[in-house]
Amino acid sequence: MFTRTTVLVTGGAGFVGARLVPRLLAAGHRVRVLDRFLYGDEPLSDLRSHPGLHCVRGDVRDSHAVAEALEGCEQVVHLASISDVESFDLDPALAHSINLDGLATVVRQASRAGVLGFLHLTSTDVYGTTAGLVTETTRLVPQSALARCEIACESLVRETHGHHLSGATLRVAPLAGWSPRMRFDLPVNDFAVRGFFLRETQHRSFESLSHAVHVDDLVELLVRMLRWPADVWEGQTFNVVGRALRDSHTSHPSASPPEAFVDSHAASSDLPSSFPSDLPSHSGLSLEQTLGWRPSRAADLALREVVERLGHGEFSDALTNPRYSNAESLRRLDRGELRRAA
Repeated sequence: MFTRTTVLVTGGAGFVGARLVPRLLAAGHRVRVLDRFLYGDEPLSDLRSHPGLHCVRGDVRDSHAVAEALEGCEQVVHLASISDVESFDLDPALAHSINLDGLATVVRQASRAGVLGFLHLTSTDVYGTTAGLVTETTRLVPQSALARCEIACESLVRETHGHHLSGATLRVAPLAGWSPRMRFDLPVNDFAVRGFFLRETQHRSFESLSHAVHVDDLVELLVRMLRWPADVWEGQTFNVVGRALRDSHTSHPSASPPEAFVDSHAASSDLPSSFPSDLPSHSGLSLEQTLGWRPSRAADLALREVVERLGHGEFSDALTNPRYSNAESLRRLDRGELRRAA
């Protein structure tokens, strides 16, 4: 039986959070958001008057802000982090503090608050470029400071049982699709915007398309996991990968985006049915076996959805406005203020 709970979403105004929060509210949950709103609070502007939403402006490293945000919460989805390599490398010490120290603060306060379930996201970058089939037991070969930090974060979440907190980690492949907090620094979205405005043909980007996760699939998975008793997934780590392009059908209903772009970049006949054997192939079988979940959307759907919005005149400044890139946005912030925040 589904129980409506109060869920804290850290980073709730980010790319994933801005899609997850309205979905949780629509499902009947009460939602509390903890966010510094570094990229603005506009992504949640349509929800400000919703009686089930309460936002706390604060830093995940600030124990007082975290404790306030956790008040009355039974579950946590921890999204607040520096989540891409370029942004992390701008100031590795600061990013490490936000990602690892912030996570430790949220875990500690969630344990004190009696939270039942704790979901945390890292990325498939922790595997590096390991060739062949990659499962959750594959050796980790991180090739960036961000990936090494993610591994440390995963270790912390695995130890949550010692804090009487049921935690799980989702290793998510690159994301794609539309969000109120739009990003064009994600590979599929970047492919779409460059193809639309510049007519660039970048077939190397098909590597990213092959396993990208539609943001709506990730949101549906998170909502599903929150409905399950935490002991079903407690202590586990799952790969989250997109639906294979070869299994995708391009008959999704949508308005017709510019034919020239669709024909040259997104038509199914142009999408390879297989990829070089030296590329990683991340397996999502563990999720299917444990929770019965499989992704329903392939990257070509995200590509078409973004192109459709571009064709309707949205994001006309996509190539020039820094707000659509995490790294470019962070370059314009006072990192000294961020260091002092906690």
